[in-house]
Amino acid sequence: MSTLDSAQRYYDAWNARDSKAIVATFAEGGTYEDPASGGTLRGEAIGEYAAGLLAAFPDLSFEIVSVAEAGDNAVAAQWIMKGTNSAPFMGGPPTNKTIALPGADFIAVEGDRVASVKGYFDQRTFVDQLGLQTTVQPFEIGPVQFGNSVRMNLGSPVKPGAMSLTWIVPRSAEDSESISGYSQKIMQEIDQNAGFLGMTTCAFGEKMFSMTA
Repeated sequence: MSTLDSAQRYYDAWNARDSKAIVATFAEGGTYEDPASGGTLRGEAIGEYAAGLLAAFPDLSFEIVSVAEAGDNAVAAQWIMKGTNSAPFMGGPPTNKTIALPGADFIAVEGDRVASVKGYFDQRTFVDQLGLQTTVQPFEIGPVQFGNSVRMNLGSPVKPGAMSLTWIVPRSAEDSESISGYSQKIMQEIDQNAGFLGMTTCAFGEKMFSMTA
């Protein structure tokens, strides 16, 4: 099997939307990395990352724009990743936006298996195509801390009869992600409660707040 054939088998596994087949194209100890992977992945971690992407974009596919050998046992490929975000992705609800994200991979081959994949794409383009906001700001300046907030308003002119303020300090990044997930579920259901008018959630530093009317 040629170097180009090994690379093609890798893309065929992606286009078959089969995370196990994707992992099977890698050599033992093979690595994968792209701007959204959170670092270098190996083995089953590659499959889990692929499965998450395929779940969020059930119709995902890679259109190969160009592919060529790039020295001994290496391949350079340009592609366009296409798909519709019709399921939750990275802790957020589906946007139902269709993307056509250009990118490139540099693939090293060992025998007939992939030794490494280093993928490149513009994260800002990815976020923009999903219809999401991108905000660049410091964590803090002097005594001022920056964060993020979400407002939910049902538009009722009724004067609030009661308001509540709650806050929590997550013990870890995993806790913070879980709390964000629970908050999204609550916001999807809370508007059915009699008397609910609106709420704001926000995070500053390590603390997460909710204010409800």
